[in-house]
Amino acid sequence: MKEGGRVAVPTLSGMQLFAQTSEGKLKYEYALESVRALHAACVPIVGGTDSLYMEGMHEHNAHGESLSRELELLVDAGLSTLEALRSVTALVAEHFELNDRGAIQPSLRADLLMVRGNPLEDIKAVKNVEAVWCAGKRVELKA
Repeated sequence: MKEGGRVAVPTLSGMQLFAQTSEGKLKYEYALESVRALHAACVPIVGGTDSLYMEGMHEHNAHGESLSRELELLVDAGLSTLEALRSVTALVAEHFELNDRGAIQPSLRADLLMVRGNPLEDIKAVKNVEAVWCAGKRVELKA
């Protein structure tokens, strides 16, 4: 993958959910080991999720919540908190050629998430959302 200029989008939160609902047929540890191997090989890891819901599932991946869980799982797989945060910001912009976003700087689209706490110290801080801006406009959060 590295030699071919490919990136990995492992969707660990989805893999974990599938494993939990597979009655032991699927092993989440295999997905985790794959991400560790890709990371060790310096293959770029881009954070992404699927919002999963299937009939009979006791749990599902909700939009937004699944991305914060994905960040936790990427850190569990060996990425630093900074690498995990970059996987859902700068690396997405770079590898999907979204030239108007991915950093906080003049002239770029201002999609921002303000959280309580420091996600570089504890990635779980991304769950403590205080404010959201989309295209430079503050979005009102529902209680």
